Amino acid sequence: MKTPKSSIDLPSINLSIYNQLSNLQFSNPAGSTLRVLDDGALNRSDVTAASVTTTMSSLTSGNPQLPLFTDNGVPFTGAITANGSQQTGLAGRISINNALLGDPSRTIVYSTSPLTAAADTTRSDFILNQLSSGIYRYSPQAGVGTTAAPFTGTLLNFTKQFISQQGEAATAAKQLADGQDVVLNTLQQKVTATSGVNIDDEMAHLLALQNAYSANARVMSSIKQMYDTLLQAM
Repeated sequence: MKTPKSSIDLPSINLSIYNQLSNLQFSNPAGSTLRVLDDGALNRSDVTAASVTTTMSSLTSGNPQLPLFTDNGVPFTGAITANGSQQTGLAGRISINNALLGDPSRTIVYSTSPLTAAADTTRSDFILNQLSSGIYRYSPQAGVGTTAAPFTGTLLNFTKQFISQQGEAATAAKQLADGQDVVLNTLQQKVTATSGVNIDDEMAHLLALQNAYSANARVMSSIKQMYDTLLQAM
């Protein structure tokens, strides 16, 4: 879409609209045509691009794509409704397609007319390719990338980036904790040196006091003996 008024013919649509949704108007003039009109003002709510996807709802549509997961039992389309984006809260609702759980052969059989050959690997190859080579754009809420520069890459690259980032965060947290431990130990040593009791020093002081007391006692005993002798001589 490069003009304020645009029409798209498609079976289903996934529009990513993040700001001022209320300034846009959606209508269905006929059939499967979706018309999106902006507010007409420049640099406020301009429709400059749209992304579209076809949601696969059948396990035997004749295409290798399949609805592997569902949103609380219904296909996930990424739709934006009056209740907000379907993406909101999806983590708590996503589940494996019950029809696939009931008939796991559909991971291979993608067509019943004509019937997919037993040795056909079309669907399994497609799934493997999507997992290993499919390029996806990830929300910054996933912990990788930013709003201005979201991370784009394969699932494997995303996993590596996520693990690497978490590892760096863990290392930084450990270094911070080690530094705080050093500061804490230093403060404890200073407090102990300032207000703590040194047992060795106190024992030395006690022995010195005991020796002084013993010496004084002997002095007093000698003085008493001298006085006794003097009184006897008188």
